[in-house]
Amino acid sequence: MIKKSLFFIITAIVISGCAEKKKAEPAAENEKTADEIISPFELNDNMMSFQWQSAIPLKAGEKIAQSFTYEGDLFAVTSKNLIFCLDRITGELKFVKTLSEPGLPVSPPVIYDSRLYFSVGSQIVIVDPKEYKAQPQFRMDNPPVANLVIKQGYLYAALTDKRLRCYDLDDNMQVFSVVPDDQSGIQSFAVDANRAYIVSNDANVYGISRFEPVKYWANQLLNGIPGDIIVSENSVYVAGEDGMIYKINSSNGVTTWKAVLGTTIDKKVRIVDGMVMVETLSKGVYAISDETGEVLWHCDGCRQLVSMYRDTMTLLTDDSLVVVKSSNGEIVKSVKVANPAGGVFNQADSMSYVYDYKGNICCVDELK
Repeated sequence: MIKKSLFFIITAIVISGCAEKKKAEPAAENEKTADEIISPFELNDNMMSFQWQSAIPLKAGEKIAQSFTYEGDLFAVTSKNLIFCLDRITGELKFVKTLSEPGLPVSPPVIYDSRLYFSVGSQIVIVDPKEYKAQPQFRMDNPPVANLVIKQGYLYAALTDKRLRCYDLDDNMQVFSVVPDDQSGIQSFAVDANRAYIVSNDANVYGISRFEPVKYWANQLLNGIPGDIIVSENSVYVAGEDGMIYKINSSNGVTTWKAVLGTTIDKKVRIVDGMVMVETLSKGVYAISDETGEVLWHCDGCRQLVSMYRDTMTLLTDDSLVVVKSSNGEIVKSVKVANPAGGVFNQADSMSYVYDYKGNICCVDELK
């Protein structure tokens, strides 16, 4: 039985002036000012437009650890476990909350029922963007080792005790738990409407019921190296730590194809318009055919997919934003970015968001 805890969370704070918004100001010449990440003039020359830039006040040693968008908001979680919410259209700060004291691991959020679910250590914490509230929900037996998943009122978490656990969010009670057959622990997992899919530390992939501990199939990856997993329609995709991408039939566990990239894969893959988009640490971004596993195009030097709009994608390099054609990766336009730390993925519209190591976040529109 899972008992609700009285986990202590530092009192939430709202700082109205701590995220300073900067509007585009004309410089004396066609150069960006010292604090601008991207020059409005260069954007104008490339048929793009500057929307806003805001500054999140990072302390010494603090950095933006996570970033994401949800509806009309942009969120940034810092390494000190503060969460900032900005209006992603205007850049205005809406609120700041403290998720926990610094030092506790914070998982990427799961969005469910218009609220954000985080794991903070072994505690589930909910942030309500509309009510500007952060509150503890319940405590799990152990901290998670992979991202949380919520499906139709049930929360799934892979914990350090090598078990995948399912909780009913109506009463926060555990429904069931399961251990992979090889008992090596869980590297990653994904869930769809009927099943859960587990990648073990020994690189076995399992398809199980998401309602009870019943196994349907197992697939032993040939090289024995595990990785992250996602599910889309009737397939699951495993991004191996050795640079292999596997597409597996979710019904029977049979491998459909595998693609060899030969480099470390940085993050989970994304399924976009019939393509499997893969970000790597050293060889850029790959677009792979979802049907055949063939590499369709490759953007060397690109490190992150930032946004998608109509027939284009915007990618981030070490010093630029690059807009490419989705169909073949041909570069359409690019602009310089000063010392970028990362981008915020967005596929809702033509806006792209990038931030630097000082906490400056900039919004540009691919369209002029």
